[in-house]
Amino acid sequence: SRLENLKIVDHALKSFKGIKCSINSHLYIFGDGSEKNSLMDLSRELGIDDRIHFLGNVDQETLSRLLPHMDLVLSPSMGRALTEAALAGLPIVAYDTDCHPEIVKTGETGILVKYLDTQAMAEAGDYMFNNRAEAKRMGDAARGWTMDLMNPEKLIQEQRLIFSDLKLKHN
Repeated sequence: SRLENLKIVDHALKSFKGIKCSINSHLYIFGDGSEKNSLMDLSRELGIDDRIHFLGNVDQETLSRLLPHMDLVLSPSMGRALTEAALAGLPIVAYDTDCHPEIVKTGETGILVKYLDTQAMAEAGDYMFNNRAEAKRMGDAARGWTMDLMNPEKLIQEQRLIFSDLKLKHN
């Protein structure tokens, strides 16, 4: 994610701190931005800085090799990165905002929680850690759903329909 205020990455840190099952887990943050130092300071204030890893900007190939080894994605505000996480087959806990509901369907492809509710995100994270088989099922379903959603042939067909409709409206 871009480490900017509008991406509310601090919510991922606060939620991670609240996940009871995460005591032996680590949080990896991909991306860079003007908020990196503030986020590092927050991780120290929360007492979790030894388990937070800021990896900076990572190329797509490296990202596609690393993501499948993760256990869970906390998504306060993600765009394309949410698609990448879903394609990696990861269980996702996300706020019910922006494009998140297009990919994350509670109980099917992940868990959506109320926007800005870090406690709900932490509780959903605990659920995923405590129910590994269910989390895996949701991650696999997220991958299948997103593969279909992002199918290039399907996207081209949908865009052709949109342009045909626009053309008809202009004539």
